[in-house]
Amino acid sequence: MIDPNHLHHTSTPSSVWRVGRRPNPWDWAPWRYASADTGTFSGRWDSPDPHTYRTTYAATEPQGALLEVLARFRPDPSLVAAMTEIETDEADQALYPTQPAGTVPAEWFAARLLTRASLAGSYLDIAHSETVAGLWGEFAHIAIAEHGLADFDGSALQNAHVRPLTQAISARVYRMTTDDDVPFFDGIRFLSRFGADQELWTVFEQPDDTSTSKLLSEIQTMNVSESDHDVAKAMKTLGLTPDED
Repeated sequence: MIDPNHLHHTSTPSSVWRVGRRPNPWDWAPWRYASADTGTFSGRWDSPDPHTYRTTYAATEPQGALLEVLARFRPDPSLVAAMTEIETDEADQALYPTQPAGTVPAEWFAARLLTRASLAGSYLDIAHSETVAGLWGEFAHIAIAEHGLADFDGSALQNAHVRPLTQAISARVYRMTTDDDVPFFDGIRFLSRFGADQELWTVFEQPDDTSTSKLLSEIQTMNVSESDHDVAKAMKTLGLTPDED
């Protein structure tokens, strides 16, 4: 039995950042984009159960928000190595050009906004030692027996290959309520896999939410441009370049 009072609660900073799709970057993802097979999304803290609740992800700094969405454009090292061994005919290359690995297409920038907002609520600090210890009794066996991990610890919470584990934790945290059915936690604070210096937040959708979380306010939006300082810094960190075509 997990006692929510023995887990570490924290609050968000004065503002958080997100990169989302135009025109409403804070909207919950439409259910039609969930997996056709499972009815769920694939994020680290998304619900493992079909059509129950959705999540919105944010970062304390714009750099963290950008790293999370741009990292998928990094070239696969094994694919790059294989491609360098392929001899390309110049005529074929002219007729059928391919986008170089590690480039971000212009349409990706055009379809998104960088947004800043105030975020209220109480959040579970998932990486805190009190939280890891508090969850250990319920999730250690699952981590070891079902997912082949050495233990349930901080590294398990960062492991991208055990999404069923982190999603099960998300569902457990989501269901924690007071005697008056008030949620103990509005979401989860966690650290980015791309660097522990980047603090991230997941916000749970609640039954009385509309198209966005009621915890958001003072929303500001701006274009995502490769010439922006924060965007350029994130791309340099990841070794990416904008598509010049």
